[in-house]
Amino acid sequence: MSIAEFFGFKPRPRPQPQLPQLKQGDSFLFLGRKVTLQCVVTLRKRVFFSAFEDVLLLHVPQAQWLGEARYSYYELMIQFYEKEGRAWLGKRTEFWAQQMKLFPKKVKFRAPKTRWGSCSSAGSINFNWKLIVFTPEVIDYVIIHELAHLQHLNHSRAFWELVERHCPDFKAHEKNLKFNHADVQFLKT
Repeated sequence: MSIAEFFGFKPRPRPQPQLPQLKQGDSFLFLGRKVTLQCVVTLRKRVFFSAFEDVLLLHVPQAQWLGEARYSYYELMIQFYEKEGRAWLGKRTEFWAQQMKLFPKKVKFRAPKTRWGSCSSAGSINFNWKLIVFTPEVIDYVIIHELAHLQHLNHSRAFWELVERHCPDFKAHEKNLKFNHADVQFLKT
């Protein structure tokens, strides 16, 4: 028994955060493109998301379909974005590691609030999977930037020359990340 309970004070239950409701027609960013949420009925037994061109598809099993325009599958959407972000970043990291001949010892994926990527002195690279909302070119810039740190663990002139050799438009991509940081806010984790 806590002291507060001993004196007759009852702890207040903490309110659970309200997850956003998804609505058909909502728009989100995915790989730098605006995608519109559409619901489709599927014969599969589970709810899942997929993306195709400018559409984010919410697949709902026929048994669960109620014909409503509101959905509470926000957490599943976040899982879809994370899975896609990890896969995209993983493939592109392999590609750029081959191109640059710089190979990380480990690649990890997280969702920090203030960083898109980091590189440790031990050769481990971390990426923010939320980069999946940006264009492939911006994502490639972040990968190139972190791989360059495997050779130069600083932001020296040699570092920036290496980045520019593989990504001539890196300054524009850096500005895009800085000014459009809020584009990932819908992916609250």
